[in-house]
Amino acid sequence: MQSQACEPCAKRNVRCDREEPCSNCKCRKQDCCNYPELSPTDRIEKFEVLVRAHGGNPDDDVAVYSPPPNTCRSLCEAANELSDNNYRW
Repeated sequence: MQSQACEPCAKRNVRCDREEPCSNCKCRKQDCCNYPELSPTDRIEKFEVLVRAHGGNPDDDVAVYSPPPNTCRSLCEAANELSDNNYRW
């Protein structure tokens, strides 16, 4: 099963029905479509290149952002501060 659009559809950013040729290529009077032959590892490597191009590091193990320590206060601390300053709810 092919999961990617043919190259002309991908270039035009239109939905591909993955037929041979697809309906978009038929409308453009093309006799055949070219489907990419990328393996899963090739696709991952291509994605990693894009991440690096945007300044990221795909090798980082950080999956979730966590703020630096002592920058977040709990809701209770904020509520206590408000009550100490005579704020009324």
